[in-house]
Amino acid sequence: MSVELLLTIVSASLLGSTHCAGMCGPIVLLMLGRGTTTQPTASTQNVAGRLLCYHLGRLTTYVTLGMLAGILGMTLNKTGSLLGWQRLAAYLAGFTMLVSAGVLLLRQLGVRLQHLPVPQRWVKGIYAGFRWAQRWPALLRSWWIGLLTTWIPCGWLYAFVIVAAGASDALTGGVVMLAFWLGTVPMLSLIGMGAVQLSPLWRQATPWIAIAACLLLGWSMLFNRSVLNFESLHHQLAGVKLTTSTVPQLNETKLPCCHDD
Repeated sequence: MSVELLLTIVSASLLGSTHCAGMCGPIVLLMLGRGTTTQPTASTQNVAGRLLCYHLGRLTTYVTLGMLAGILGMTLNKTGSLLGWQRLAAYLAGFTMLVSAGVLLLRQLGVRLQHLPVPQRWVKGIYAGFRWAQRWPALLRSWWIGLLTTWIPCGWLYAFVIVAAGASDALTGGVVMLAFWLGTVPMLSLIGMGAVQLSPLWRQATPWIAIAACLLLGWSMLFNRSVLNFESLHHQLAGVKLTTSTVPQLNETKLPCCHDD
């Protein structure tokens, strides 16, 4: 995977991190005790420590998810190589990103499209995990909350998981999600520190940023990563043909040990 694509992922994640702020910002504030009046306000040092553990928890599951997606992409590539399609995972990833951009655009234009159903038991299980850790030490609780946050259904997050699958390698998939994580750290940290509040104008721009990111990443995956390799398929078929034509000749050839003296 090129450095340019990784920089694109970091930039897209950074620009679109307002989406993360809207979804995960309240969780960060509650983790720090700033969303309730019953908990004392933590000191700046404590806030920084909790934020660090929270981000490390997210990083743990982000990279794990990226590596699993990379393994899935590698499996798809092995299947595609039998058909001469060496970058099947990248092609599917790019196509999916372009479709996602189209869906987001239609929704922005007012077209009503049904959302995929989210299993309520799954979401309730995640929030039960949040409550389960309430009595834990602050740093461990923050890491655990970050760990669970990744599993809250989020289309923005899973768009980059698709890119990780297109990388078709466990290590590279993990690097993709590391790049995505880097882009989300500044905004969530600033919200946790109480140093920033999102303006309505920036919130309105978030969907358009997501559309642009999906288009850019989809285009990059399709035309920089996916390559149709019909020559490989021809070589494989030629090998099968050669083997098939050689078998009758072997049947008619006498072995040296069987020649009459």
